[in-house]
Amino acid sequence: AELNTDSGGFGEGGNGGDIIIEASDRVTVSNAGVDELLARSRISSTGSFGEGSGGRIDITTPVLEVLDGGEVRVTAFGNGNGGDIFIEASDRVTFAGTGVIFPSRASSEVSIGSNGNGGQIHIATRLLQILDGAELSANTFGGGNGGNIVIETSDRITIDNGSIFSSAEEGST
Repeated sequence: AELNTDSGGFGEGGNGGDIIIEASDRVTVSNAGVDELLARSRISSTGSFGEGSGGRIDITTPVLEVLDGGEVRVTAFGNGNGGDIFIEASDRVTFAGTGVIFPSRASSEVSIGSNGNGGQIHIATRLLQILDGAELSANTFGGGNGGNIVIETSDRITIDNGSIFSSAEEGST
């Protein structure tokens, strides 16, 4: 399953739209049982292949679970900045596991050959868990700077075989 905003098109330009999710119990994005070569469970906002930045994803819920290769992603495929992800979960946020190919993750990216800065990932929660190959990343694979990752927890962060990184890949400026 996929919840996506996309400015679409090649060369026309435009920013990815915003996604705002407010849930009273939990939000779960799970790739369990999904053939990753055909589909992927994700919440995403993408800018166009022309000029345009990724959109913004806001998730407010007591519990967010991104499991088995599920994804929360904002991306700029053309010239523009990666979008921003804001997660506020009063109890916990869990990124855990990988699918056959992809890790569970939250990411803000600028794609290869594009120019722009990675966006921000901001997580406020009591407990953050990044487990079993899962990751948080704010990257640019084109020209620009990696994005910021801001984590506020009132209890703890658990990272067990997971990763948090921001990068500007080789060839970025």
